[in-house]
Amino acid sequence: MIYLEVMRCRLLLMFMVILVEAQGQFVAPYNPDSNQDSAIGSADLVDFLAFFGYDFLPPAIEIEGEDIMTALINLTEEVSALQDQVNLMQSEMMTKDSVLKVTWLRNLRHANLEDATMVDMDLGRVDFSYANFQNAQLMNSSFGDGILVGTDLSGANLLNADFDAAILANANLSGAILTYAYFGYTSLEGVNLSGTDMSDAYVDGAIMTCLQSCPDTPPNGMTCIPDETCELANRFRIVEED
Repeated sequence: MIYLEVMRCRLLLMFMVILVEAQGQFVAPYNPDSNQDSAIGSADLVDFLAFFGYDFLPPAIEIEGEDIMTALINLTEEVSALQDQVNLMQSEMMTKDSVLKVTWLRNLRHANLEDATMVDMDLGRVDFSYANFQNAQLMNSSFGDGILVGTDLSGANLLNADFDAAILANANLSGAILTYAYFGYTSLEGVNLSGTDMSDAYVDGAIMTCLQSCPDTPPNGMTCIPDETCELANRFRIVEED
């Protein structure tokens, strides 16, 4: 709100500056006070009689060397552009009912959001590395393209949550509700999946290697086996069933 008021003040100030400057640079088409003594007298009449009987074609009114119509058109366009900016900011401005809206690569590392309720929210493209989402209600929320390295999501309700192309390396999802969660092209390397049911989760293109633990129920058509390619001992990976 404060920024919008500043924008409105800038619009008003711009008008005032132009009007003040125009007073000293305004070129009128005709001035009857030819000798500029602030009085219309006989001397002014004599000057006028020299042109008596001729056609009168006044010159264009100018402001700062520019005809008044062009100046007004340019000014209108500038004001319109500024107003568009104000309208855009108003449309994107958070209301009292909105809880959180974060922007590209906002840094919320180590944020403590335990037991938070953040339903139907756009939380994508944010760095939530090592944040605490224990037991948080995150249904239908999007974490697309986000960074959640080492993030604690244990016990969180991730029903229908979207992790499209997110990085959850070494995150803790133990006991989380993953029904219909979307992990398309998500990095789940080193994730703790103990106590989870991934039977209805979408995992096409997901990286599911070097897992700390297997889910209680793997994704449909897949199985969890020891990961012999992982450099760490006792790790697992999820692969398609033969």
